Amino acid sequence: MPLSEKPEPKQRFIPSKWENKKVVKIVRDICQGCIVPNKPNVEKPQFYGIWSSEDQPRAMGPMYMPAPKLKLPGHIKSYNPPAEYLFDEDKSKAWEQDDPSDRKIDLIPAKYPSLRLVPAYSDFVQQHFDCCLDLYLAPQMLRRRAKLDISDPSKLLPKLPSPKDLRPFPSVCAIKYIHKNGTWIRTLSIDPRRMWVSTGSDDGQVRVWECKVGCCAFKWNLGINDSKPVYSLEWFPDPCKCLLSAVV
Repeated sequence: MPLSEKPEPKQRFIPSKWENKKVVKIVRDICQGCIVPNKPNVEKPQFYGIWSSEDQPRAMGPMYMPAPKLKLPGHIKSYNPPAEYLFDEDKSKAWEQDDPSDRKIDLIPAKYPSLRLVPAYSDFVQQHFDCCLDLYLAPQMLRRRAKLDISDPSKLLPKLPSPKDLRPFPSVCAIKYIHKNGTWIRTLSIDPRRMWVSTGSDDGQVRVWECKVGCCAFKWNLGINDSKPVYSLEWFPDPCKCLLSAVV
């Protein structure tokens, strides 16, 4: 094959896939305002006042809002829908009499033998125009974090729910297990059969109360000499045996 200095023909030129993607990305950023070509140089101040309110916040670029995706058509919008989706005369008249905003579907389903016999959609342009109009009139705003007002600390506390919303909960004292001389209760244990309640107090006495009545049925003094308090009580877990152990 003879050598020549001629440039390669354009037929042999294969465009690079990655360069194409890079160019598309740059074009998209320019359209969205992320990249501004030929932007004039703005002199930035050398120093900034930290506590000064004269500095203006940096202007944000135009916010990009993608167009909403259209809902995929179902069986009712097929050119050959099943028989249960087709309208009869009564349904067709009711659909025409309804307000367009009250209609569940925007067309009357029709059946065609083949796809090439389907006519053009008459409301195609109007539907896309309404979609673009909704997108144009949609409010575009940037949500910023609300500044905390620490001048009133009570505003920082969360709002507690009303006690009425937390019902049911015990609101009435039904039974009182009264200990004389206002002694302190160190420990408490409930019988496995839920019939007795045992308490141990600082005066060294173990009392057994009847749950339903609140009456003291039994009492033992375990700290006779130095009146040591009762630190722990525990019933035997077997409900067939009534045994109570105490630690002084």
